Amino acid sequence: MARAVNPVRTDYSNTQMGLMGTLIVALIAVLMIPFAPFILLGLVWRAIH
Repeated sequence: MARAVNPVRTDYSNTQMGLMGTLIVALIAVLMIPFAPFILLGLVWRAIH
């Protein structure tokens, strides 16, 4: 019985962790939007020089 329940519990925690990770990545992406042009300019500048 413990064997049957355990995979479900681990799968649920993995799904929850994946959801949290997605939320964190989305939050970082939203926070980075104002800085995106500066980051792109920095990358272009580094590529040119």
